[in-house]
Amino acid sequence: MAIVSGKAFWAILDKPQNKFDPDRLKYSLDLALDKQGVKAMKSEGFNIKNKDDARGDFVTIYTYEYTSKGNLLPKPRVFDANKTQVHNILIGNGSEVNVSYKKQDYNVGGNKGSRPVLRDVQIVSLVEYSPPDEFAKTDGYIAPVPADEEAVVINEEDEIPFVS
Repeated sequence: MAIVSGKAFWAILDKPQNKFDPDRLKYSLDLALDKQGVKAMKSEGFNIKNKDDARGDFVTIYTYEYTSKGNLLPKPRVFDANKTQVHNILIGNGSEVNVSYKKQDYNVGGNKGSRPVLRDVQIVSLVEYSPPDEFAKTDGYIAPVPADEEAVVINEEDEIPFVS
């Protein structure tokens, strides 16, 4: 197992996805590399990409949710700088991370090569991801509260007991 450092882009580590093949879900991230990282990844035979965008030189590191035989693979763990495992953290583009991976050689239909298989991620400096807030409040439809749930409405003038 090896470790490489860089900036994370398009990190999908919480719930596996695959927009190209919904039957082969995977955890993944694009890792932007500095010159030393590029050299290290090339020395292992990995494909370095550059799409002339904010990522610069990068490598895509991923692991599938299941093996080709249907066995569940371990989900990548995410750690903070103190090596404490964290959950439900959305890693935004530009976050500095360390990524552990293992090298996997492949030969598929005569297409030979090597790729890094994602193991775990350590967040060194987090850029929090927040979905874009595209809408403003407006007059119009308001969804009803289901009968089995209670609506909680807090007026700004009300004193909130758990806020100091």
